[in-house]
Amino acid sequence: DDFSKQKIIWIELTDHPNFALDLDGYYINNTVFFITGKHLKYLTAFLNSKICEWYFDKICATSGVGTRRWIKMYIDQIMIPKISLEQESVIEAIMDNITDNKKISPSVEMSINSLVSELFGLSANEFNHVMNAIL
Repeated sequence: DDFSKQKIIWIELTDHPNFALDLDGYYINNTVFFITGKHLKYLTAFLNSKICEWYFDKICATSGVGTRRWIKMYIDQIMIPKISLEQESVIEAIMDNITDNKKISPSVEMSINSLVSELFGLSANEFNHVMNAIL
């Protein structure tokens, strides 16, 4: 059953992406969404990126007080770029480091954002626009 598989989990109401990689097959309740499948480390990094956050802000609904609603119908609309095996191994190494250290440093977060920006082919100006818009 999907609940006991490795998965990406997230809560519905939050101002920023809050995707977590569950490698231990935890069971979740009805206020948490999840994704199973392949490339989970890459998808977790991608979904937590500032590029994805910027895009999600353009397509999602908000709660009555303005908090973003990270529900499945909006997650399904996110364009996920294809990634080479080499790029995926870089992101997987970054995600392994985050998992081992239980935290993410600003430089590691910027590395992920830069990699995602490259996947979309953003120019330096476009990347800076997104980063400034989301801060």
